[in-house]
Amino acid sequence: MIGWLVKEFFGQSPMLALPKIALIIFLVVFVAITIRTLLMKRSDVERQARLPLEDDDGVIRRDSTREQRAGDGSAMAPPKEASHA
Repeated sequence: MIGWLVKEFFGQSPMLALPKIALIIFLVVFVAITIRTLLMKRSDVERQARLPLEDDDGVIRRDSTREQRAGDGSAMAPPKEASHA
């Protein structure tokens, strides 16, 4: 008897439509973003990939201190102790 009451109550509840609507919205947005991403031009993808490396003027700059350390091998070496004579 209680099972029938629960089934009858939830069967007519308008709130059951909300999860279905949310799922449909999610799927539509997901498919739209996936299609847009797959159809992007390679030049646009490369330009967007460089964005984190660019300054405000659009010039790509490298960290000179990182290059200097990597170039002379001191980046992996432990710090030298100061010698007191």
